[in-house]
Amino acid sequence: MGIGGISNIYKRIDEITGKINGLLKQAQNQDFEKILEEASFTKNAPAEFQPAFDRAMAKYHLQPGLLEAVARRESNFNPQAVSPAGAQGIMQIMPGTQRELGVTDPFDAEQSIDGGAKYLRMMLDRFDGNLQKALAAYNAGPHRVEQYKGIPPFPETLNYVSMISSDLE
Repeated sequence: MGIGGISNIYKRIDEITGKINGLLKQAQNQDFEKILEEASFTKNAPAEFQPAFDRAMAKYHLQPGLLEAVARRESNFNPQAVSPAGAQGIMQIMPGTQRELGVTDPFDAEQSIDGGAKYLRMMLDRFDGNLQKALAAYNAGPHRVEQYKGIPPFPETLNYVSMISSDLE
């Protein structure tokens, strides 16, 4: 093999090394983004909301920490939150669902927490106590869970169910 052939081999090694380094950098950035996302979430409900969470969990017989985990992922405990899809309040309830639940002011934390708890209980009952399906229904809608006969394959919903389940461990 001549010098030209060896030079081509070195060029190819440099190309492969560059691609590997690019993939490693991308993986590191993704991990950093995940760490940053996690760090931006408030771990515990603010003390001012804790009594409302406690009342709603007892009223609707929900496991400890479930409502807080949902509120953390939905609004990061912001009672004034509004999603791009139109969900409102600390529990991010859609306007049509608010009416069904009797929530008249979605930005009132007490009403939103009670409404979110009631809806979670409805989803748990609808899906025979299956928490994963109930969480997926809270995120994507119960019709989607029924349509896919389980957790819909949407990245947002899969991540949502996974993150809340992890929060409860």
